[in-house]
Amino acid sequence: MSADPSVFPAGAERLEERPDRGYTLVEILVSIVLMGTIVLSIMTGMWTVIRVSRQNDDRAKVQAVIGSAADRIANYQYVACPEDANTYQVIGEVAASVVGWEATSVEIIRYQFWDPDIGSWADNNSIQGADCNQSVGLTTSKTLQKMTVRVTSPGAGYSSTLDVVKSDIRPKDVKDASAP
Repeated sequence: MSADPSVFPAGAERLEERPDRGYTLVEILVSIVLMGTIVLSIMTGMWTVIRVSRQNDDRAKVQAVIGSAADRIANYQYVACPEDANTYQVIGEVAASVVGWEATSVEIIRYQFWDPDIGSWADNNSIQGADCNQSVGLTTSKTLQKMTVRVTSPGAGYSSTLDVVKSDIRPKDVKDASAP
């Protein structure tokens, strides 16, 4: 089908007639698959960034809470029988409230005492533990306590432990004056 030359004025270009051509089903499907792949890869990348950010936030909060709990325990007064009264546990739990976590996020999982007779840490000895006597005259080496503090983020996503060593280093006259 060609155009009639009499219709066009002299010097004008001839436009060829083309049928209006649309996209085929295959072309549409290929473009949808390509766009879907691109959108899916972008969404996957965004989700990964959000998840990693949340994990880093949990880790940072756990480290802040465990540092705060260790400082609070280390700066609190010396308690001769800490596992009996759970005093250090309560002091450590306060650190969880700083980031809005439940107190159970902080726990002391182990108490140990320095035993100068064996030159190492013992879980229990005759001076403290089950036979604890708060008024017994202890030497500095016999008053060393080591507590293992564990902090776990809510949902048990991340956990960290830290050992805190504490000693009654007050002068003897102060210790004697405050003894029960």
